[in-house]
Amino acid sequence: MSLKHATAAAVIALIMTYANPAIAAQDGADSLATLRPSHPRIWITAEELPRLRATARKGALGQRYFDIVQRAGVKMLDDKPAERVLVGPRLLSVSRATQRRIRTWAGLYLITGEKRFADRAIRELRTVAAFSDWNPSHFLDVAEMTAACAIGYDWLYDVMTDEDRAVVRGAIVKHGLTPGMEAYRAKASWTTRTNNWAQVCSGGLTIGALAIGDEEPALSREIIESARNALTAPMTVFGPDGGFSEGPGYWNYATQYTIYYLAALETALGTDFGFASSPGLAETGLFRIHTIGPSGLTFNYADAGERSGPAPQMLWMARKYDHPEYAAHERDLAGDDVDFVHLLWLDPRGDAKTLHALPTSSFFRGVDVATFRSSWNDRDAVFVAIKGGDNKASHAHLDLGTFVLDVGKRRWVCEPGPDDYNLPAYFGKLRWTYYHLNTEGQNTLQVDGENQVLDAKAKIVQFNEGNGAVIDLSAAYAPKAKVKRSVRMVDGGVELEDEIAAAQPVDVAWGVHTPAKVEIDASGTSATLRQGDDRLYVSVVSPANAKLEAKPVAPPAPQRQHPEMTKLILRPVEKVTDERIIVRFSREKAAAR
Repeated sequence: MSLKHATAAAVIALIMTYANPAIAAQDGADSLATLRPSHPRIWITAEELPRLRATARKGALGQRYFDIVQRAGVKMLDDKPAERVLVGPRLLSVSRATQRRIRTWAGLYLITGEKRFADRAIRELRTVAAFSDWNPSHFLDVAEMTAACAIGYDWLYDVMTDEDRAVVRGAIVKHGLTPGMEAYRAKASWTTRTNNWAQVCSGGLTIGALAIGDEEPALSREIIESARNALTAPMTVFGPDGGFSEGPGYWNYATQYTIYYLAALETALGTDFGFASSPGLAETGLFRIHTIGPSGLTFNYADAGERSGPAPQMLWMARKYDHPEYAAHERDLAGDDVDFVHLLWLDPRGDAKTLHALPTSSFFRGVDVATFRSSWNDRDAVFVAIKGGDNKASHAHLDLGTFVLDVGKRRWVCEPGPDDYNLPAYFGKLRWTYYHLNTEGQNTLQVDGENQVLDAKAKIVQFNEGNGAVIDLSAAYAPKAKVKRSVRMVDGGVELEDEIAAAQPVDVAWGVHTPAKVEIDASGTSATLRQGDDRLYVSVVSPANAKLEAKPVAPPAPQRQHPEMTKLILRPVEKVTDERIIVRFSREKAAAR
């Protein structure tokens, strides 16, 4: 074969490899064989730049996003350069701020060609490159900073000097990929985990390797393959139906880097190694949508805060999996809280009608979470979300059976959420002594004043679409009691029922947390919750002798305080062996008993 024909054959083979991810993903294949030779190649290519520029300059939505990003980028130009300052054991806040700044400035340069944005981004890159390290003792910090520098290096490659490139590339190698390679070889804990650390650490390192793969091929190849192997199990955690055991907060973090990783593989290598077809990944955007109530707050179980925060990865998933409802939901929820990634992956499809057509209830069997709402478009819609799950899950609280409740734009039953990660042994031996994490701090039952069983699991054993669910909580209270918790949508509200059977008498405390002001009536069997001019009524249906009480949520310092929150508690007057607790939440006041 002539050299001319050999070259043509190689070109055809390269095209075929880009067209067929399975070829690139073959075992034993050189992971860098299909590396795009030019920059940019992380999330965007030279061929796609005209589309991005047109998006920013044509169409009301693209222009609005561009204006928001540009204003933010201009404002950040005067920010003080990053400093290597740890918060507790973490550099993570610095890594995240650096990445947002660099992708904003570098992205604006790609669109506008304005040198001021490139110059400020390069200055930031050189600043963090000069750090003594990127804090490998907490490897998330390294991963996010590696991704930040890789994005800057890739997007600004053509405007950098040779010295700039050498400095930034050297930092990616020294502070990012080399400690990453050492961690993989030593089988560091995050390399064998299936929680969010896996996606973030391997995702961030892979982005770094793809950015400099042609210049540091041996190291980059080892990182890409090590990350690919390490992600084999973590990529299955969204199965079978898109639920996520670490809760909506860490769902956002894990899917962010999952999509960062997949998007970078696609643009740089032309393959996703088959990971985009992982069980539940195409459906996981529905988990985000269904676990956010009409209040705009999430069902924040585990170490998750109430605020949903933006998730631009929903836009990428909308296109990849043809789910326009993902794009519609993200655009509506984010409002003006957008950054460059929203502009990069902007999908204008879908609208309110798209969202209103979704089912009003959901059941994520993999994590035993169910949600119900009376409507998607009624301003006074009722929403309840409840969980079984696994007390051993990453970031889990001892919260089997916990729930949240919205009526309209208000959250009436809330989860206190996480506490400060820097508390002593927060992830260690003191974890279950902290109010926010132990059973007392959840919206569930406490038996004999004790925590739930630490390794208990609870299944949703019955799901009635649009109506309610039943959870078997017996493992959480074994061997003292068998418990089933039911939730039902009722006219204008929600009813909660607990069936308790114990061989020996046990003390039972039913409790929920609320941000409302609480007024308990004289009988002790009903209460009025007040937020502004809105009211929600709580009535005890059973047992007849139980009384409601309210107490402040004030765990011992230095634990987080909640002066705005009250815990509403219901206790049968005596220990029980066979009891049924039924409590109704309604917009209409119940008749006096």
